[in-house]
Amino acid sequence: MNRLMHSKYYYTYLLQNWASMVNNQQYTISHVMVDGAAGLTSAMLELPLARRLMCWAHVIRKCREHRKLVKNKNKWISVEQDILDLQLIFDDTIFRIATRLMIEKWSLDSELNEFKSYFESQWLLSLPFFYEGATMFTPSTNNGLESLNGKIKQQYTMRHRLPLSAFLQTAERMLKDWSFDNEKTPFAYHITYKEDLEKEAFAWSQKVDKSQITPIDYGMCVVPAKEPKMNVQQWIVMFNQMNWTTYDDLKDWLRSARLLNCTRLLPPWFCTCKYEMKEYACVHAIGLMMFWGIRAIPQQIGKRKGRSRPKKVKLALSKD
Repeated sequence: MNRLMHSKYYYTYLLQNWASMVNNQQYTISHVMVDGAAGLTSAMLELPLARRLMCWAHVIRKCREHRKLVKNKNKWISVEQDILDLQLIFDDTIFRIATRLMIEKWSLDSELNEFKSYFESQWLLSLPFFYEGATMFTPSTNNGLESLNGKIKQQYTMRHRLPLSAFLQTAERMLKDWSFDNEKTPFAYHITYKEDLEKEAFAWSQKVDKSQITPIDYGMCVVPAKEPKMNVQQWIVMFNQMNWTTYDDLKDWLRSARLLNCTRLLPPWFCTCKYEMKEYACVHAIGLMMFWGIRAIPQQIGKRKGRSRPKKVKLALSKD
């Protein structure tokens, strides 16, 4: 037991048991959102079964820092758009196909060789899990953690390395402050939709071609995008076959329709559009809820006021 107490595994064991008791379920770490720091690479060795998610903000920032490897400005704009589209891939298998096709596309231009080598080695072979489909309904950046780290350095440690006694006192003060803050602004357990988004969703549900809303499995359906390059039936065939020949063909397919998973009892529903994957709310999901009667249409959206003047409210207990 003493040997276990002094080992690094003891603290992991202690944390897992404590979390299991609090949550009444087994505590497992399946995903970790980090950046590309070498220290985090070493730390991930202690979690061999967890998928290391790469912060998307760090990825695109580093790519833009290496834009000088592409001399032609117009070519860089095209390369950057390829990367932005790649990040919106919603499936592991599609991502592997997309990366192969994208590298093949870049290989046709010798001016992209340096950047292609950098991107492939750094972001496809070493740290590839920066795309939305790497995990669902989770942040794609660690901006929240970075913000918290900034507050710790600015308000508590003053960017100084503290001795253990001072650190424990500071940690206790941080926990008290954060506990009071959580009481004032509790954590949100349910998503709320903005009124403007509901209006857009209702407008979409009125304009969309209902014949193109196609179920493909239990609780899953496909709806057309705003400017499709193909119809929904063609989109589904390509989704099942996954036989794209070029990266541009895959991008056209990706933009032509949206796949929705409606199996959750409570929102958000999953949709493959950019806004749902980033904001957990989109016109397609909310519009389908309204169309199927799952979500009520607000009166100010679905009905217009009459032309006549509204009647006055009568007094209580008065006769008509």
